[in-house]
Amino acid sequence: MKREEALQHFIDECVVAHVNRLQAIVDRQFRQDKEVLLQPIIHAFEQLFANISRQQQQGKLAPVAFIHLSLLRTSLLENKFTYLLEAYGEKWYFDWVECTAKYEAHWLCEAMRDLQNTLEKERKSYISIQTTDVRVILQQTVIQFHQYIVQLLRYLFRYHQESVPTINFQRATCLRFRAGEYKGFSEDIALIDERQQVEKDILLSLEKKEANQSYTFENFSNLSLMQQDLSHMNFSYANFQDSNLAEASLHQSVCIGTNFIGCQLANVDFSYAMIQDADFRNANLAGVNFRHAQGKTLKFPNNEVPCYLGTDFSNANLQQAKFEFAQMAGANFTGANLKGATFFQRDQAKYQFSQAQIKDIHWI
Repeated sequence: MKREEALQHFIDECVVAHVNRLQAIVDRQFRQDKEVLLQPIIHAFEQLFANISRQQQQGKLAPVAFIHLSLLRTSLLENKFTYLLEAYGEKWYFDWVECTAKYEAHWLCEAMRDLQNTLEKERKSYISIQTTDVRVILQQTVIQFHQYIVQLLRYLFRYHQESVPTINFQRATCLRFRAGEYKGFSEDIALIDERQQVEKDILLSLEKKEANQSYTFENFSNLSLMQQDLSHMNFSYANFQDSNLAEASLHQSVCIGTNFIGCQLANVDFSYAMIQDADFRNANLAGVNFRHAQGKTLKFPNNEVPCYLGTDFSNANLQQAKFEFAQMAGANFTGANLKGATFFQRDQAKYQFSQAQIKDIHWI
């Protein structure tokens, strides 16, 4: 067997199986212990915020526009899973003053150490595969585990905003929290945006429906968007909190992690939309069409796993809502009004409904 063939066989037969095994363990730990896992991250923020205040008092650091959590891949070589927290002004890397803190993800380090030891043992069955190959595989695999830090941060800002340390330093009108690789790809986690909205400009932008236009993390809160055609658009992690979208169309739109808290969404069309991790708490969703909507992600062998945080309908009004063919295993319906909402009888076991909700639902 040639080296390339041996390496591919090793990946297919060994690496994939053990990555799936460990990811299932990490996923279970993430879902069960989020509150505990958050504490070291909160402590790291406290350290960083204190450093920011100190440097600003000394006149060294401009108002902060970016707080970045960077995965240090090189830390894997030391059997660590280290993140560097950095503060930047509006010019980001181009006006850098060192202001940092560190976070050690010990719970992920255990998984990576297990993977390294297992692969190191099993690679010896392949004459041409060396320790350096295992290290390369670890560097390529780490991003799958990094996603749990991203989601843990999203959970912090979504459900435990009060636990984020007080921002007692000077900041830009838009402060972005981001996570990713050191001076590499990164993504927004949360925004504190005080830029003034111009409703007319926002409506004009939405009406253009430009090809490939993304509205990820945009702020559409407290707007009147009734009957707007927002279909086939990307609103991942956008903020629609307290807006009125009654009778609008979001058909086939991407609304992953989107904030619809307190929205007026009566008779909105979410058919075929992607709503994984969307937040509908306290929203009015009477008569909404969720047919064929997708609200789950992640699949491990022989075991379907719902999305990271779950689509959240807690305390929402879902009277007469339509859920036929919707895929939302793991969704939270706590306290939701489901009178007359339509579900397939065969899907009942996928959801955790109260006895009162089961009686209220129209089963077909």
